[in-house]
Amino acid sequence: MDTIWRVAREVSVGRLVKFTVVGVSIAVFYYFSAVLMVDRGGLQPALANSIVFMASAVLSYALQTLWTFESRFTMRNAIRFVVVLLVGVVVSWGTSTAVAALGWPYRVGVIIVLFLIPALNFLLHHLWTYAESA
Repeated sequence: MDTIWRVAREVSVGRLVKFTVVGVSIAVFYYFSAVLMVDRGGLQPALANSIVFMASAVLSYALQTLWTFESRFTMRNAIRFVVVLLVGVVVSWGTSTAVAALGWPYRVGVIIVLFLIPALNFLLHHLWTYAESA
C-alpha cells in the first residue's frame, strides 16, 4: 500500500492525462482500423484484430515512450513494455475466468478489466518500464 501512495505523490497529473490521452487515442485507432479492415478490406475479424492489436501495441509504445514518459527507445524499456502488455493479457484472462467461476455476468468482468488494466499498466510502466526516467 505504501508503494501506491508513493506513486500517487510522485506522479504528475500531466503524466496521467498524457497516459489517458494515448490510451483513448489507441482505442479509437484500434476500433476504426479493425472495422475498416473487416468491412472494406474483407479480412476475417480474428485476423483484423490480431493485426490491429500488434499495430496498436507498437504505436502505444512509441507514444507512451516519447510523450507520456518522455523517455527514449531502448531495448530495456521495449522488452518491459511487452512484458507489461502480456501481464495485462493474463490479468484480463484471469479476471474473466474468476467472474465466470463466480457465476457473475460476463459484463462485470469487462467493466473490471476496463478500469483495472489501464491502472495496472500505468503503475507498472511508472515503477518499472520507465523507472530510469520517471
